[in-house]
Amino acid sequence: MTIQERNELVEKYLPLVEKVVNRVMVAGVPSYIEREDMIQEASLRLPENIAAHNGRSGASLETFLWRAVRNDVLDYIKSERSHWGNFSDGAPQRKLADIGTVGVRPRKGARSLGLDLRRALKGLTPKQRNAVLNCAIHGFTEREAAKKFGCSQQAIQKRMKAAHKKLRKILTP
Repeated sequence: MTIQERNELVEKYLPLVEKVVNRVMVAGVPSYIEREDMIQEASLRLPENIAAHNGRSGASLETFLWRAVRNDVLDYIKSERSHWGNFSDGAPQRKLADIGTVGVRPRKGARSLGLDLRRALKGLTPKQRNAVLNCAIHGFTEREAAKKFGCSQQAIQKRMKAAHKKLRKILTP
């Protein structure tokens, strides 16, 4: 794909970024997170997300970008929450899990889920961590991850299975 083609796709899908941000805003975000900041963060990642789509997953580019942009926006919200803390302006705030992310409950006494997840990810081997980050977090298929790391799809499946087992052991109270 040429730079000009990519830029045309970016222009075409910029309105999608705004739609996704509006959908997340309806679900509820803290008042200290600005709508324009979320749009900017997701827009900056749009070319990278377009390049990541190869069509083999079966999802159309628009569907793929919708999910990728939503994940980028939710990641931004999470990073801002960890930076600013969970301030409340008195308005009811929904948890990110209510917006559509899959959450794991922190153990009793844990400072935050983020700390537990970081600690848990450090307990994985580098190959397992790469498989989890690329397949579970970044949305790559097992086939795409296998191609990226130069191994078989079965190797990715084994890494994911072993990582899941370790993460369950680490994160279960």
